[in-house]
Amino acid sequence: MSKLFTAIALLGLIGLTGCIGSTTFSGGSLPGSIVTDINYPSALNPSTNHEIEIGRDDIEIIGAVSATAESFTIVGIIGQGDSGYGKLLEAARAKGADGIMNVTIDTQIQAYVFGAYNKVVTTLSGTAYKYK
Repeated sequence: MSKLFTAIALLGLIGLTGCIGSTTFSGGSLPGSIVTDINYPSALNPSTNHEIEIGRDDIEIIGAVSATAESFTIVGIIGQGDSGYGKLLEAARAKGADGIMNVTIDTQIQAYVFGAYNKVVTTLSGTAYKYK
């Protein structure tokens, strides 16, 4: 009887993990309970055009710029990394840019063993510009 109770509790936990994940991620498949390796698009509304058209004389387009940022957690206790926009800004400034426009973001989520290890790889790209 205790094996049956344990099996039911484990299935309930797996189901609950899927329900919690469904409210967290959008734009792709739900994360798996045991293994996840999925790419998600930007949280930006895909039905909206986020590109900026410049009709100004005081801005010079430097060109395309991209960066990859990573972070991870182990058992929800240890967390480390940088999945932020700062990596893209560093890459743009290395080319002499003042800022970035038309930014796109893709996020890859990898999770293993019921989320005991999670890794997030964020790929950012955009158009670097500088003021004249």
